Amino acid sequence: MKERFEKLSELWQNLPSSKKLTLGVALVGIIGLSIGILSWSGESTQMRVLVSGADSKDLAEVVDIL
Repeated sequence: MKERFEKLSELWQNLPSSKKLTLGVALVGIIGLSIGILSWSGESTQMRVLVSGADSKDLAEVVDIL
C-alpha cells in the first residue's frame, strides 16, 4: 500500500501544472455533479391525494391494504 502511495505521489509531482489543474477541476466537477444528482433525486417525492370523498370504512380498507 505504501508503495502505491509513493508511486502516485511521484506521478503527481512529475505532472505539469496544467495537468494538475485539469485533474483538480475534473475532480471538483465530478464531486459537484454527484452532490447535485443526490440532492435532486432525494427531492423527487411527490405526494398526491389517493382517495377523496370516501367513507371512513372505505378509507380504513385502503389503510389496511397499504
